[in-house]
Amino acid sequence: VFDLMALKNGEVIIVEGCLDSIKLDEIGISNSVAIFGTSLSSTQKSIILGNATSVIIVFDNDAAGIVAQNVVTNSLKNYVD
Repeated sequence: VFDLMALKNGEVIIVEGCLDSIKLDEIGISNSVAIFGTSLSSTQKSIILGNATSVIIVFDNDAAGIVAQNVVTNSLKNYVD
């Protein structure tokens, strides 16, 4: 997980890549983490769930990103808002 410090405020935005997280930080959105792709590993899930109370998933608006967003949303929906 890239930018673990972003997990400090309870709400986290999950993005695909480091540059996505950096760009959000540049415009003042400092609570994003990158998962290095479109799949959420069990380790990443544990880290995020251990620190976040709500999650926003923002993946690329391409076919892979849309499918992955649904998969990740379903894997987290029973744990966070």
